Amino acid sequence: MYSSQYSVQVDIDNDERQDIITVNPGTPGQFISVYENNSPRTNHWLKVALKCDGKRTNSDGIGAVVRVRNGGSGGRTQTTEVINGSSTTATEELRSNFGLGLATSADWIEVRWPRAGTLGERTVRYPGSFAADQIVTLRSLCSSDFNQDGFVTGDDFDSYVTAFVAGAASADFNSDGFVTGDDFDAYVVSFETGC
Repeated sequence: MYSSQYSVQVDIDNDERQDIITVNPGTPGQFISVYENNSPRTNHWLKVALKCDGKRTNSDGIGAVVRVRNGGSGGRTQTTEVINGSSTTATEELRSNFGLGLATSADWIEVRWPRAGTLGERTVRYPGSFAADQIVTLRSLCSSDFNQDGFVTGDDFDSYVTAFVAGAASADFNSDGFVTGDDFDAYVVSFETGC
C-alpha cells in the first residue's frame, strides 16, 4: 500500500485553481501524482509574482509580505507572506494568490520587501487599479528607481535632479548626511547601471 508522503500546492496551469502534486514512496521506487483542480470558477482572482535582483533582495522575494486591496472603501485587504520550505522536501508556489470575489480589479498592491532598511523604506505601494484574473509581476525597487514606480526611466533622473537642486534629504544618495556633488555622481553611476 502506498501513501502520499510529500505534497505541494501549485497552480501548474495558471488558471488560479490550486493543483496538488505529490511524491509517493513505494517499491520499487517513487512516483509522482498530479491532481489538477478542474472545479468551476465563479469569482475573480489576482496573482502577484515578485522578482528581485538577488543582491539587495533574494531573487524570489522570499520573506516579502504582500497586501492587496479591492473593492474601494467598503472592500477588503488581504495579506500573505512569500514563504518557502513549509513541507518536507517540497515548497509552495512563490507567487501570492488572492481571491477577489466579484471584484473585477484590485485598488492597490503593497509589498514589504525583505531587504535592509526601515519598515517605511522597505514598503512600497503600487497604485492600481489592477485588472482581475491576471498575474502581476512586481520588481524590487533599486536605488536608481528614484520615483519608486518600479521602472528606471528618465523620469527617475529628472526626479533626482529636482531633489538634488532643492537639497532634499532624499538626494543624499550615499547616505553620508550631506547633499553634495558626490551624491549626484553616485546617482549617475547607479542610473547608468540600472537594476
